[in-house]
Amino acid sequence: MSLPKWGWVVALALPTLAAAQQRDESAMFGGDEPVDAGMPPPGLPAPLSAEDAMFGKDTPAPKELDSRDAEQLTGPAGTNQFDTGEQTVDPLQIGGTLYMRYQANVLLNKPFEQTGFAAPSLLDVFLDARPSDRVRAFGLARMQYDPTLPSTGAAPLIPTIGAQTGSNPSVALDQLWLRFDLARKVYFTIGRQKVKWGAGRLWNPSDFLNAQRRDPLAPFDLRLGINAVKVHVPIESLGWNFYGYGLLDNNGPSSKLGSLGGALRAEILVGPAEVSFSGAWVNGRRPRYAIDASTPLGPFDVYAEVAFRDGRDFVQYREKDPTMVPLSKSPFDMEPYRLDGLQVPTTAGVAYSFNYTDSTTLVMGLEYFYNPGGARKAVYLIPAVLAGTYQPFYAGQHYLGFFMLAPGLPSAPWITMSLNNLINVSDPSGIVRADAFFRVMSFLQIEVFASANYGLGEFRFGGTVTNPVTMETFSIPLPVMSTGVGLRVSI
Repeated sequence: MSLPKWGWVVALALPTLAAAQQRDESAMFGGDEPVDAGMPPPGLPAPLSAEDAMFGKDTPAPKELDSRDAEQLTGPAGTNQFDTGEQTVDPLQIGGTLYMRYQANVLLNKPFEQTGFAAPSLLDVFLDARPSDRVRAFGLARMQYDPTLPSTGAAPLIPTIGAQTGSNPSVALDQLWLRFDLARKVYFTIGRQKVKWGAGRLWNPSDFLNAQRRDPLAPFDLRLGINAVKVHVPIESLGWNFYGYGLLDNNGPSSKLGSLGGALRAEILVGPAEVSFSGAWVNGRRPRYAIDASTPLGPFDVYAEVAFRDGRDFVQYREKDPTMVPLSKSPFDMEPYRLDGLQVPTTAGVAYSFNYTDSTTLVMGLEYFYNPGGARKAVYLIPAVLAGTYQPFYAGQHYLGFFMLAPGLPSAPWITMSLNNLINVSDPSGIVRADAFFRVMSFLQIEVFASANYGLGEFRFGGTVTNPVTMETFSIPLPVMSTGVGLRVSI
């Protein structure tokens, strides 16, 4: 039986309506666009992000047509408003992510009832407006709450990346940006947005634009966005991308034009390799430059990034009396000093991916990080903690990391496993963490994790310290392991 003319119009338009409803988590968190960046072609769904593909996010089913849609679809043929950028169906999307975690922290020589416990929760709520395929406005607000913390409190002595400080609950603005293009050749993103530089999987010494370092063990990036004006110029025929940034707060809030900064980045394909050149210039900070590259080499994926920094950017500690044995010294007997000359923080790694069954893949990798501003021994970490300059995962001078990822098990494709082992070679100390992710429903994910600390240094930091002047003593219990469960719902 043949359809009437208007029936064919409805049949052809339904896929477009379904595609207009689809959104992915990578669009939610923002980021630099690829070569074919901008808005997706009319009528095609946005590609799934790596995380959505990993955990099998399903495409929402098409919604029921309302009377307005039916009138437009059955009316006389007219101009395709998706092509002209005049209008889109349901231009505003509302969604978010709720992430809840319950974690126990076991300490050395502490009874069971004194085991540390935390229950941090995170709520992201976003508004995503796309009035046309060339204009997009996005805002994401974040609230954090931990019932195990007081309503107000000082920052912990040993900071951790992403830890909640200040008021409890706390509310922050993660993203607030407007994106549009000029003749589909130049793309602008203006406002608070997500930006990440560097090819490293665990450490990113060239990630200049973020004030906070990324936690390589976190299930997703918890850092807030930066305030900037980004201009993106892709050259699709060559696969090249050029970015320019006007930085509004890279060295603290800027209330004067002279306090603003800028950054440039070029991503160029050289055969199978992608090479990037970056630079950042901000009043009150010394210029920073970087090169990062990644390329396939046989069955391996090889990558590296090198930052070029002024030595005066880094503070280290040394003994006031070099004749004394460092480990017998108190941190109060040490003094800070700045490096000089050119310093080159470097990350280099290799990853290998292979199919161990017909349908499952295993990714394994090894990464090294040289941090010239880090402490050479564990004893030098204490004055950095007391001075407030301690940075987790960037406190030592030499690091080694091993990672393994199995996105889907042979008999259970809805389960993803990961294993990370990070070692501060300078201490030495290390932490090994295993994660299991269970996609029990289309929108619900359960995470179970366990980590163990070993050695004596950054990743197993503790002990007793006495101020030789005041004779005041304080102690930090050594961590042994942590375990917990997390729940994440994305809608």
